[in-house]
Amino acid sequence: MRSSSVVIRLFVVTTFIFVVFVTIAFVIQLRSFETYYYDLKIKDIDAQYESFEMLYDEAKWNQTLLDQNVQYFENKNNVKVALVDYHYGIINEQKYKIFVMDTNGQVYEVELNEVFTPEDYLSLSVNRGDEIDVYGYLWGDDLSNISLMQMKINDVMVFDGIDPKVRGKLSLDHISGTVLSLRIPDEDDLIYGAGKNSLATAVDKYYFNQGDLNITDNSFIFSDYETGREYIVKVFNVGDATVKSIFFMTDQQPIIEATTALKSFYPALITGVFIVGAVMMFFLIFSISNPLYDIERKAEKLVQLDFTEYLEVKHNDEIGRLSKSLNHLSYNLENSLKALNEANEKLVEDMAKDREVEHMRKEFIRNVSHDFKTPLGVIRAFTEGMEDGVLEEDLSYYAGIILDEVETLEALVNDMLELSKLQTGAYTLDIEEFHFNTMVEGLIEKSQKLASKKQISLAFTGAAYDLVYGDYRKLSRAVQNFIANAIQYGDAGTEVTLMTTVIERRIRFEIYNHCAPIPEAYLEKVWVKFFRADESRTKSGSGSGLGLAITKEILEQHQCKYGVANTESGVVFYFEMDKYVNHIV
Repeated sequence: MRSSSVVIRLFVVTTFIFVVFVTIAFVIQLRSFETYYYDLKIKDIDAQYESFEMLYDEAKWNQTLLDQNVQYFENKNNVKVALVDYHYGIINEQKYKIFVMDTNGQVYEVELNEVFTPEDYLSLSVNRGDEIDVYGYLWGDDLSNISLMQMKINDVMVFDGIDPKVRGKLSLDHISGTVLSLRIPDEDDLIYGAGKNSLATAVDKYYFNQGDLNITDNSFIFSDYETGREYIVKVFNVGDATVKSIFFMTDQQPIIEATTALKSFYPALITGVFIVGAVMMFFLIFSISNPLYDIERKAEKLVQLDFTEYLEVKHNDEIGRLSKSLNHLSYNLENSLKALNEANEKLVEDMAKDREVEHMRKEFIRNVSHDFKTPLGVIRAFTEGMEDGVLEEDLSYYAGIILDEVETLEALVNDMLELSKLQTGAYTLDIEEFHFNTMVEGLIEKSQKLASKKQISLAFTGAAYDLVYGDYRKLSRAVQNFIANAIQYGDAGTEVTLMTTVIERRIRFEIYNHCAPIPEAYLEKVWVKFFRADESRTKSGSGSGLGLAITKEILEQHQCKYGVANTESGVVFYFEMDKYVNHIV
């Protein structure tokens, strides 16, 4: 991945944006979450008050039922409730007491409210059956209540509220006995209801010292100056005959502790978010950059006119559609370039053919001129001699020579016309079924007279199977040309051997003659019109020079394999054609 690529820039930018976004989100959360939590708790208190109000309006509780139902509601909803009367006292305030029975069976109540602090309750160790001594003032209709000034349990001083300056000057009541039962607060009660920093203190602050409170819509945060804990308090004004207002208090400390912990954890959290975000962005950018890299590599290959590779399209998104378009472009360019190359190659071939045709035309004119010139010269010479009276004797002999030359010219013209028809496609093969050996034997019979002039013998060996499918007349011409060529160029007194064999599904014809070998450079040129290996062009026979060219065209129209090769003692011409079962259609 190149450092200057768009992928690196995209990775850096997206990672930066991600980290900035997360950082802003955390900052906003830290600044607004406490407010959000406060509003949420206020809504929760409002809903709790509606539920409590319905219970309170439906049933007029006595003090015992009021204490029980309020305590049940507080435990169920994790909230503390204070019903405040018109004297700013809490009607449902929990009374914490120790019940003492003396030796006479008299039961006394020791009031602990507004006397014990939370620390006093936590340090108090008292159980039923313990011996207890209490000093204070008896009160009540039956003097069964005692205000606490000093208390011993099992002869151990557990509370002493008497000022040493007045100790001995006070006339205090004294009760002694055993602990019959006790009602003291647990830790939750200490948080909400016992001692100076209780819900009662929040009531006092609301009515008599609001300067310390930030009250909004009858709700405020109450702070315990000793523990530092904070509580949310909501005041509902009732105004009935007994209750002036109802206070709801719930603890805000968990959210404060969570926010404080989050602030301390903030640097590590941002670092972790940065690392995780960078990794996620890397894989995200990699998933985008990988197809982009493939597209770039494909584009570079297109510049180099390399169309061999196509992009894999995995998704139908913008990158997928771009890949499809690039594949179509590559396909169209490849086809256009291929068509252009084919047209160029065809143009080159046409130009080569034109040059070859021009060369053949010139060669043809030169050859035809030569082949026509000799017989025409002979005809002219003998005709002029006869006209001048020089050849008055034996006119029939010279007339015969002139006739032979005319026949030569006629044969040359006929061969040229036949070759032209074969090359231009003006001739249509007349396909039929026939026995190839029978045709060869007939041609050998016709060539015996020509062969005997050079004392050449003709020998033929035929294959057992010889049924073929082709143009009998044209194939006869081809074989006749091979025989005439073998006799013309064969050494006198030798044998020309003809043979047919079956090779797989084809019939092979071969003809051997004894003569000087053809130079290797000329083996493929023997099929060309008027070509002779003898550059002096001395004619050794009466051929037109078109026989093998005509034979080549006939064999190619029959889809035959053909060729020529040198042997140890001469030359062999051959061709192969399908048997009847694989005939030309």
